[in-house]
Amino acid sequence: MKPSSEHWAEDASTVDEIASSFLASMMLINNNFFHRTTLPMPLSQFCVLAYLEIEHAVSITDISRVMKVSKQQMSTVVDKLLQAGYVTKSRSERDHRCTLVQITDSGLDLLLEHRGQLTRMLSEQFKKLTPDELNRFGRIIIEGTQYLRKIYEK
Repeated sequence: MKPSSEHWAEDASTVDEIASSFLASMMLINNNFFHRTTLPMPLSQFCVLAYLEIEHAVSITDISRVMKVSKQQMSTVVDKLLQAGYVTKSRSERDHRCTLVQITDSGLDLLLEHRGQLTRMLSEQFKKLTPDELNRFGRIIIEGTQYLRKIYEK
């Protein structure tokens, strides 16, 4: 019999099972989604564009903090996006020492085009599920994402 959820943290075998399932999920996503996706740029650059679509204007420091990479690494990513015309840099009106990064119309167009491709690809895969399975899977993904944010928020 499985322990109740309030005892999971105390049961090493259950935590081990969750960790194994989590790793297996990451591998499935990596091998069956990211490796079959053709993005016009490295995933790190695509993720920056996706973040900028949501946040609009943010500093390189803030982006690096969210993406969990060094400021120097993020500066390189942003510079490549800048050279391609997908982002702009401008001084903050509140703090002139701070440079803000914003997505351009060209960057937004690219992001939306490829997000549409990703959605079509997932839709094709989701046809393998019954409507009930798809609804349950959707709830699991949404709730799982909320739990991951809670686990990893600082």
